[in-house]
Amino acid sequence: MRVYQVSALNAEGALVDVATTDVAVLAIARLQEARVRHLRAWVTDETGRDVHIPDLIARAEAERANCGHD
Repeated sequence: MRVYQVSALNAEGALVDVATTDVAVLAIARLQEARVRHLRAWVTDETGRDVHIPDLIARAEAERANCGHD
């Protein structure tokens, strides 16, 4: 199971946990929101590795393609 953690640094440089989701498209949305409010924002997956926007988009497309095909 995939897990995405959206994190950010606030104006004081403190770490902010913005959101946790298991859906890539929601991780993208929360990342965009975090980038408006914070100095820096990023997404990591369940392994703790950074997930960049192109990878999130590809994962969201794969999730959409697999929707309803259990």
